[in-house]
Amino acid sequence: MIVDKLDILKIRKEPTMYNQGQEDYIICDYCKSKIIMYKNRFKCVGGIAELPDSLTNKGIVKVALCNKCLKPAMREFERRN
Repeated sequence: MIVDKLDILKIRKEPTMYNQGQEDYIICDYCKSKIIMYKNRFKCVGGIAELPDSLTNKGIVKVALCNKCLKPAMREFERRN
């Protein structure tokens, strides 16, 4: 899933931050759920991860992932390599 969109994610450079009222949020690149970005980072249910070149083979790629999607996304990259 996320491996197929790797070229688009590389071009994008940084996940888009949206603002709705008082809360900032990003959209998970794996499951498309809304990740609210709190000032207190311990409350967040996800965030922006930098995937190294050793996983992507296309340089460093920044992706937005929620906590439940982190392991499945990493497994995709590990199977690909």
